[in-house]
Amino acid sequence: MNISFSINKILYILAVAVVLGFLYNHFSPSGINLIREEIVLEEYNSDESISNTADYSKIKAVKIDDAYQFYLDGVTFVDSRDMWEFGDGHIAGAINFPEIEFSTDHPALKKLDKTEPLVIYCSSADCGTSTDLAIKLQRLGYQNLFVFEEGWDAWLERDYPIETSVVE
Repeated sequence: MNISFSINKILYILAVAVVLGFLYNHFSPSGINLIREEIVLEEYNSDESISNTADYSKIKAVKIDDAYQFYLDGVTFVDSRDMWEFGDGHIAGAINFPEIEFSTDHPALKKLDKTEPLVIYCSSADCGTSTDLAIKLQRLGYQNLFVFEEGWDAWLERDYPIETSVVE
């Protein structure tokens, strides 16, 4: 048996499998984007009224000062980080809904009102799970969505109200 002949066969089969995989991914409706699309949200202006229209372009980015004002106004905060990060510390009163666990029957959805404003956050501006979760919630009919892009790190830095919880 010639070893180089066997290696050539293996490389050929591997190359065909990779090409078929890419082709399937490209034409599949649930294919994975190979190049991450950057989503830029329009910044929230505190002079705007809160909309009742469900429209992707209506998801607004909020800065730390507006996020804190929303908190003082009693707006619901949604933490899109995993349960371990949430357990280590989160904005006081926030609901944990890890974006990675998104499903239409997730228990967190029962706590969220589709017409009330929601502020969604993750760790920092480098974390995209808050925007991803906001888009998924908007598709389910949630109408007043705000993404606090600076997230947990900025909240913690300002020494705003936090709490911890035990991970079950």
